[in-house]
Amino acid sequence: MLFLLRAFYPNNMGLALIAITVFIVLAWPTGTVYDNAISRLVDIALGGFIAFICAYLILPSRVTVNLPDQLYNTIKTNIKYANQVLITTPKNFNYKKLSESLKNYLMAENNLEAAVKKLDDNLNDITDDITLYHEFILTNNKLSADLTALIGILTENKDALADQDTLTSEVKKSLQNLENLLNGDIKPLKFTMDNNSLHYTYNKTKELEQLLNWINYDLKLLNKGLEIADETGVIKRYTKLT
Repeated sequence: MLFLLRAFYPNNMGLALIAITVFIVLAWPTGTVYDNAISRLVDIALGGFIAFICAYLILPSRVTVNLPDQLYNTIKTNIKYANQVLITTPKNFNYKKLSESLKNYLMAENNLEAAVKKLDDNLNDITDDITLYHEFILTNNKLSADLTALIGILTENKDALADQDTLTSEVKKSLQNLENLLNGDIKPLKFTMDNNSLHYTYNKTKELEQLLNWINYDLKLLNKGLEIADETGVIKRYTKLT
């Protein structure tokens, strides 16, 4: 144990602390080997019993997950990231704030994935609901990826959006509509969706124009997904998931 203490100290204080603790326990026994063994077994059994009660009987009754709220929070953090990218002038990009916004979204997305996994593990015959939540996760992920790609383009050419005023305005309008929806009265949800604006262009467009079209399409998909969730009652369920 002393060898391990010297090996781990000071680079790994956790393992060093474990080593010195075991050394102290072994160096000062309070009785015979048999008595010490019985004492350790009793301590371990009591500790395991207490841990079991805390983990499976006490905490689950106090920890609940509101899955719809977690979904809204994930979309909102992605919207904040989009605002940092689209509303801020490229010449005035604050890369620290952009990084923080992306980090907040990724944390919210991880929490949403964990909650959906919890739902999938606890309930049966809810394949459609699980599929819809997975589609939300994928669309949010796609939106954040497209926004990050847009930052790369604007970093290289800060005036690139100047030639895309119409499309940029349309994307900002879609973003604002989604933001107003989530910040307003969401019960019942009311949506307006122009199917003609869902133009999804490929090789015939420039890279920036194509990316803006993708972002606009991502926002429309989130809008449509919320509409489906409202119609099917998904957003009214799983508010107290344990």
